[in-house]
Amino acid sequence: MTGTPKTSRRPTREPRDSGSAAVTRSTDVIARSDVTKDEMLIRRWIRQHPYKSGPEDVVLVDSLVPVYAVVGYLPLVGDDLDRIADAYDVPRAAVDAALAYYRQHRAVIDARIFDGSAKVSDPR
Repeated sequence: MTGTPKTSRRPTREPRDSGSAAVTRSTDVIARSDVTKDEMLIRRWIRQHPYKSGPEDVVLVDSLVPVYAVVGYLPLVGDDLDRIADAYDVPRAAVDAALAYYRQHRAVIDARIFDGSAKVSDPR
């Protein structure tokens, strides 16, 4: 079998600005993805809010913590996902599921967070 060797392109990264280190770390955490694992986490930990029907209003199973709250809290703690889990008193896997859902529904979750209708603060 002959042919030309396959080459892979690596995405280039923008230079980091030292003032945005926490936001950059948060973006890196959100960007990591394994589709199969993401789907399993979402099926296990994410449910539609019992009284709201939009994709921006999904919640974590049992705790009913909104996914937008988990995502909105991320920049406040850098990439410390365990701290988010502790703050909301949910398993770390539930936080991972929230980020997996966010990767698939970024536009609606961002709109929910940034339009002012979502209150994101330290849950303690």
